[in-house]
Amino acid sequence: MHFILNSRSLNLAAHATATALVLALCPSAPAQAEENIGVASVVRNDVTGVLVSGTVKVNVGASVFHNEVMRTAKDSSAKLVFTDSTNLAIGPNSTVKLNHFVFSGPSNYGKATINVAKGAFRFTTGHSDKGAYELSTGTATIGVRGTIIEGQAAPSKTRLRLVEGAAHVCVAAQDYVFSAENPLYEKLIARLPKL
Repeated sequence: MHFILNSRSLNLAAHATATALVLALCPSAPAQAEENIGVASVVRNDVTGVLVSGTVKVNVGASVFHNEVMRTAKDSSAKLVFTDSTNLAIGPNSTVKLNHFVFSGPSNYGKATINVAKGAFRFTTGHSDKGAYELSTGTATIGVRGTIIEGQAAPSKTRLRLVEGAAHVCVAAQDYVFSAENPLYEKLIARLPKL
């Protein structure tokens, strides 16, 4: 194997070494900006937020961020209010990821997706376009449409209760529509066996 060294390759090597040295000496520089998407308006007991930068205790008034994982311990809960006035209440022993929030204006979302990995939740849409919202669990994807929806997610099932409005629920290529006219206010959705 042969290497050809010239002034250009030496300059590139020196630049790469200098860049690596700066990054090594400045670990406090953020790798990516964390986008504020709302605030924790109510916090009871032990609630934490997990970001790329680490795990933090969440207090009342704390900002919540895009891609943050919110966790509540036993006898703990939180209420998050997003910039478009969407409300998400999280019950005890819950894990929720604030997945994808794309702004379409100063305080409106073009897309807002939340993953409820486990635990109880209550979701109330804000003033963004109703098609912008999507909730997912281990067993279902829920399109909410001007809705208040309550649920409980576990790895093998999702229980939903529509309080107000309408929701479109997709489970393993089967669709269910919840609305005031539809008597399916509560539906247990079990994980189907893999084929």
